[in-house]
Order: sequence, then structure tokens, then C-alpha cells
Amino acid sequence: MVYTYKRKTDRANWSQENLAKAMEEAKKTSKLRASKMYGIPYATLHRHIESGSSKKKLGRFESVFTPEEEKELLLYVQKMDSLFYGLTRTEFLQIVGEFARKKGKARVFSGNIAGKGWFKNFKLRHPTLTLRSPEPTSIARVKGFNREAVNRFYLLLEEVVVKHNIEPDMIFNMDETGVRTSSTKPPKVLSTYGKKQVGIISSNEKGVLTTVVCCCSASGRFIPPFFIFKRKRLNPRLLDGAPPGAEATTTDSGWINSQKFLDWLQIFVQKVRPTTEHKALLILDNHQSHKSYEALDFATKNNIIFLSIPPHTSHKLQPLDIAVYGPIKKYFEIEVNTFQKQHPGRTIDQYDIAKLFTGAYLKGAVPANAISGFRASGIYPFNSQIIGDEHFAPSEVYQGNAANIISETNITSPRREDQQNTTTSESITSFSANRCASPDTVSSQSLDPNTSHPDITNTANNENSRNFQTPSTPDSNILQEIRPIPVEIKKRFMSGRKQQKSEILTSTPIKMAQKEKRDAIIAKKKVSFDTPGPSNVKMRKVRAKKGPSKNKENKEQAFFCTVCKEQYQHPPIEDWIQCDVCREWTHEACSSYSGRGSYFCDDCFD
Repeated sequence: MVYTYKRKTDRANWSQENLAKAMEEAKKTSKLRASKMYGIPYATLHRHIESGSSKKKLGRFESVFTPEEEKELLLYVQKMDSLFYGLTRTEFLQIVGEFARKKGKARVFSGNIAGKGWFKNFKLRHPTLTLRSPEPTSIARVKGFNREAVNRFYLLLEEVVVKHNIEPDMIFNMDETGVRTSSTKPPKVLSTYGKKQVGIISSNEKGVLTTVVCCCSASGRFIPPFFIFKRKRLNPRLLDGAPPGAEATTTDSGWINSQKFLDWLQIFVQKVRPTTEHKALLILDNHQSHKSYEALDFATKNNIIFLSIPPHTSHKLQPLDIAVYGPIKKYFEIEVNTFQKQHPGRTIDQYDIAKLFTGAYLKGAVPANAISGFRASGIYPFNSQIIGDEHFAPSEVYQGNAANIISETNITSPRREDQQNTTTSESITSFSANRCASPDTVSSQSLDPNTSHPDITNTANNENSRNFQTPSTPDSNILQEIRPIPVEIKKRFMSGRKQQKSEILTSTPIKMAQKEKRDAIIAKKKVSFDTPGPSNVKMRKVRAKKGPSKNKENKEQAFFCTVCKEQYQHPPIEDWIQCDVCREWTHEACSSYSGRGSYFCDDCFD
């Protein structure tokens, strides 16, 4: 089949508009007069008058669907893509075939499935449509990044900044990242076209994890990195070649814990030196190591305010994740690749990590990246509208509003830079005006979820007024019948865990709640948080592998992991551990258990 037609002569150079006018003129006077008046051949005019159509055709083939119908198909494809339920080419061709059948055009496609020729022409008519490899996104991240959680974060951020008059050089973001002694995503190399596999030398398969704590301010200032090595004792040689001012510690797992976060917090106070008049705002995630009572109490005494971001929103709300860690990881892979080429046969170990990380840190941790991250997240300059409606579309599937989520402007064309600049400038003006307001006015607004907040309510109303209502045309109804928008199926087993959200962690109610939980655990088990308890990992693993005791009670009772909700099976495939307080079971891989001392699940520890 011919995919495209190209005009080879100047014949039939009249327009379709002139043909329609000539047909109207022929009704009033005559065909011959209308033909001469508009320059249309008499035979052509006669043929179109007999058929009653003024449509100009090139060749004997016609488009299967009208432009309006193709627009409906395009909007449907883009809507499903925005919901993270994108259509494959095969699925789309099947839907098009069914759509044609319901429109009375079943004979166009053989087997009621659109062919490759039609798909190629459809892509030519709509060049914005392309096939791409999607990135797997967990349901937890999709649900977590919702409009209510993000609006609450911006409301708390504005309240804290205005109430305490915090300047940009005192607004910080802290987060951890992991680097390994092996290459995980090496840079691209030149190779031969068509070669099946391209390899590169790596020091080892997985490598040893090292956690690096970084921190930067909205003004572009960086706190020296803090290394956490996976080992028992700290050797000063581990910091050879590290960035100036960097410090290090060790843990059994290589991850941060409550005590190591408190150690880093003491370094942070020494570098920043916040005072009562100039308090520091530290934006961080909801990791349990950041919420221990000791850390919250230390922060309060040293004029630091903790503001947590909602769970599963760090890719949009955390400046380090947005603009700093990406370049650092890229340059780190280049440093590893260069090191392996300069030292053939040598294995990268922990003593090389600091030196390799320094080269990447000095290139990626620059003021321009930090300022860009704070701007892109809307933290500074403050812009609560910087995240568009299209980013909340996937979460709307689980809230029952999937049909009214995408605005037509977001589908047909991307957001313009001038619109972003206008929104940003307006929000900066509003933010400056609010900072001149009385702190009592802002602090008097309650954050009780049962009460309505004017800022959130007005924002939601404005967003709903911009929402795109799917046109109630027969075509739209047909597509919804063929492949409806997915609806979440509620699980019968519901988790009893308290859902986390954005909070001012150093506020008195949260701090006292953490203290009460800590005191309750200490009183119940008589364990000290300062000194780890006896190592009973082996006993726990043997106990878990045997599974729950096989008495009459346990035969009738089902056990579920407190994190992933997977039911216990005997014999178990993975190691299970039991909470010392609530006696619930958890996969060891799902928990944050460090391998030493007593284990407390998230519900009992928080």
C-alpha cells in the first residue's frame, strides 16, 4: 500500500474553499458560470455537485477517520500514558480496530485490527506520538505523590519561613546517597554497529556500599560530605583525598541510623551556627533515623527546624535528588571508569572511595546545581504551583477522579517557559508580601485535618476549574467502553500502619510523641538506646526459619509481613524477624534491622 502521496503536477491547484463557493454559485446561476468564476474545471465541479461533497481528494484512498475522531484517539493515548497505563502498539491497533467497528467502518481493517500502514500514517499526521520504553514506577510512589500531600508540604513550608523570617542561606536540604566500589552505570563507549554485547571492566560484581550524607542551602552553600563506611572500625586512611572538611564514621550495614544522624547533626551545627534570631530550616525525608527523640531534642535546643517531605515525593520536592545527585553519580561513574583504565587489574576498595568521590563532588556539588534544585522544587523562590496537574494524574486513579485530570493544554502542548516565569514571579511577590505579614496571622491557621484551610481549598478549587472534562461525544464514550480507565481494587487485608505525611518534626507534639514511644519501649523491654543490646541475630534467624510454633493457635492464625503484607509460608524462602513489642513478623529484607540489638517495627519505633 502507498503510504504517502506526492503531487507531481500543477493540475487541480484550486482550493477546497473555492470548490465549496463554486458549488453554491452553481445553485444560483449555472455550473459553467461558477466554473469560470472560481477557476475550477467544469467536469470536476459537476462531479462534486452530483456527489454532494466539496472535499478535495488526492488519489482514490481516503483517511479512515475524520480529524475529530483522530484527535479523540490521540487524547485517549496521551491520557492513558499520563496515568502510567500506556498502550503498546499492539493494544492501540486493537483498540483502533474496535473503534472503527463501532463507528461502522469494520470493512476498512482486516480482522478488526488496524495495520502497520495506518499506524505509520497516524504517526506522520501526529509527530508528537512516539514509542518509548517506560520506567517502572511503584504503586507506593504513585499513591504518595498526590495533590493533598504536596499542598500540605507547601503550606507548612510557607508557615515556617514566614513565622521565623528564614533567609535563603538558612534553608537547607539534607539527604543520603549510596556509592559502591563497582561501576553500576558506566558511561557510553564507542563500539561497532551491530555488535551484540558491549562490555567494560568492573572491579567486582556488586561492590561494597558506602553512604554519603550531603547538604546544601538555597543560596548554593554546601556542607562538607559525611561518609558512612560499612565496617567495624574507622581508619583515618579512608578519608585520604576526601573533600576538605569531610568527616566519616562506620556502621555494620553502611546505612545511616539514629546515632549517626545525631553525629552528623552536631557537625551541621558547627558549620551553620544557627541562633535564636537566625534559625535554620532543614528539609529532609521521613526516614526513621531522622525522627529519634534525641535528634529532635538536639535540633530544638540548637535552633534547627525539621520539615519532612511527604513519602515518595523526593524526586519532585527534594533539591538534592532533583539537581545535585544526578550529576554527582554521573561524574562518579566517569571517575571509576578512568581509575580502572589507569590501574589495570586493580580492585577498587573502600580506601579509594573518598578520592574517587571527591572528583565527582567538586564537579556536581556546585552552587548553580543547588540553586536550580531549590527553584525546580518550588522551595525557593517559593512557588507552590510549580508542579503541574499532569504530575498528579497517576494518583487520581486511586482517588476515583481519573476521568477529570488532564487539561487540554497539557496534552496538546508542553508548558511554556514564559508561563513558568510568570507564575514564579507572581509567587515570589506573594511570598515577599506574606513575609511582611504578622507571624501570629500565619501561625494562627490550624493544621488539623478536620478543619478546612483557605490556601488548600482555594488551590483545589482553582485546579478543579482548570481540569479537562472529557468531551461527552459518542467517540469518547466508545473509547471508554473499549478500554475504560483503570480503577483500583481495594484489598480485603488493610494495613494498620499510620500513613506518614509532611510534618514539622521539631514541633512539640511530635517530639513529645516520640519521647513517649521511646520511654514505653525502654520500660517494656528495659533496653538502652545508648548501648546496643546483645547480638541475637543467629537466634532470630533460626527462630524465623522454623516459623511460628505449630500449636492450635498458630494453625488457625495467618502471619503477614508488616511491610509488604506477604503471607508467611512454611518452609520460608526468606528470613523473618519478630518485633519485640507487638510480636508481629517482618521479612528481614523489608525491615530496617541493622543486624544488632533488639528489633522494633516501624509502628512501634515511630
